[in-house]
Amino acid sequence: FNYQRFTNLHEPMPPRFALLEKLRAASPELVLRDASDHLDRMRMVQDAWGLAQLREAIALTKLGLEETMRTAQPGMSTREVGELIDFTYRFNGAQLGFPTGVSAGRSFSEAYATAREEMQARSGSAVLRDGDLIHVDTGAEWRHYSADVQRVFPVGARFTSAQRTFYQTILDVQKAVIARIRPGVTWQELQDLAVTMLRDAGGLDQSYTYGIGHFIGLEVHEHGDYRKPLEAGMVVSIEQGAILNGLRVAFEDDVLVTSTGHEWLTQSIPIELDDVERVRKEPAVVGAPERLRVRRSGGR
Repeated sequence: FNYQRFTNLHEPMPPRFALLEKLRAASPELVLRDASDHLDRMRMVQDAWGLAQLREAIALTKLGLEETMRTAQPGMSTREVGELIDFTYRFNGAQLGFPTGVSAGRSFSEAYATAREEMQARSGSAVLRDGDLIHVDTGAEWRHYSADVQRVFPVGARFTSAQRTFYQTILDVQKAVIARIRPGVTWQELQDLAVTMLRDAGGLDQSYTYGIGHFIGLEVHEHGDYRKPLEAGMVVSIEQGAILNGLRVAFEDDVLVTSTGHEWLTQSIPIELDDVERVRKEPAVVGAPERLRVRRSGGR
């Protein structure tokens, strides 16, 4: 067994903990030991088969995010947006790497209130309004390998001027950190680069309160040696973002460390401003959401 020695306090217990307890109860003669010290290090570097599954998971995540960008509109709810992403994955034979998180709001307090639903079943939602930004944190799982991607796009057809400026500032940080990835670089160097750029952009580092990323593979958050310099074959998630005047912009991308540098695996998922706005104008593939809703007497 390989299981997380620690979990984040706000997250549910991993399912395999329940399996361990069941085995202990049914077969008390079994001796169960934590192999994380060995397996975590082995799983830091992907083999060809594992990398192929991650590429497929990323391709499916791209489908889900692009369809969401085409479909989302004022009047829809964040729950409906999340369900559309999840449907796209399952329709293509994939599973969810983790519960899809969708938040939207003109202020960060509104966005955070819905973002807290990310690690639990969506029991509530917020209605999208023109002028909002939608933040999505999602990843398809294919044959046990999960992608992990965050994107932001406007509810309307275009970003406002203020949104464009702030979005580009955060995107520049994301691209600079990814460009720095290569064998020999440490996680701390990547973290320091992001914090420095956000600070130089006007103190935006004050609202960036988490780590620059993590390993991904058989777990969406792989445990490994985060003091060890990066080496070829590792796949890492790079995530950072900030808040300004109530606006929250955050990105997350999956990157393969190669022998000569890196490969930005999720770069084809729309992230440039013009690409996001282009996809927003495309017709939905699944269909118009108003035609999918059941009409009930007394309201929805």
